[in-house]
Amino acid sequence: MAQSGRSAHHPPSRVIRDFGRAAGGALIFSLPMLMTTELWSLGFYLDRLRLLLLVVASLPLLVLLSRHVGFERTRSWRSDMFDALIALG
Repeated sequence: MAQSGRSAHHPPSRVIRDFGRAAGGALIFSLPMLMTTELWSLGFYLDRLRLLLLVVASLPLLVLLSRHVGFERTRSWRSDMFDALIALG
């Protein structure tokens, strides 16, 4: 019987594999940025409130990205929020 809609249940081995792939992709794109002096100095000198605002503003964007072009198919906004928090972490 074919499933309709979105499925959120995957075996643990698949979740671990997919999370490893996502972490590897994040490292590939973030390591070059972390090696620049400009990014480090921006992190040290930017006002803490602005950094907090950046994190808070990016959370809804990550939830929407998870919902529409996400890493896996989900059934609820709660799952999308969990995926967004993992991505933010």
